[in-house]
Amino acid sequence: MADGRSPHQAFTVGAPIPYLRALLPDQTLPVAEVGSPSNAETGRTVERRRYGQYGAPLYPPADRQARTRTPFSGPTRLGHAVEDGPHPFGPPVRLPEPFDLELDTSRL
Repeated sequence: MADGRSPHQAFTVGAPIPYLRALLPDQTLPVAEVGSPSNAETGRTVERRRYGQYGAPLYPPADRQARTRTPFSGPTRLGHAVEDGPHPFGPPVRLPEPFDLELDTSRL
C-alpha cells in the first residue's frame, strides 16, 4: 500500500508466500475485508482508496451492518475507479475481470 501496509487478507498467486512485511500487488489477487461497527466507515472510504493505490485489482468488502457487498475494481493512484453495488447478501455477486466469476453470498 502507499503507506507501506499490506492488506488485511489477500489471496495470493501460486504457492503460499512466506511471511513478508508487505505483499506486492503482483503477488495478490483480490483483497478481502469484513467490516465491523467500529471500522465500517474506514472500510468504505480509507481502505477503498488504499487498496486502489496499492494496485489490488479487486476489493470486495462485506458490510455486515448493511448486509451488502460492493466490489470495487479498476485500481488507480486515487483509489478504485469502478464501484459495482451495493448488492444485498443472498444473491450471487458477479466479480469483474480478471476473475469473471459469481461470488455466492447466500451464507453471509
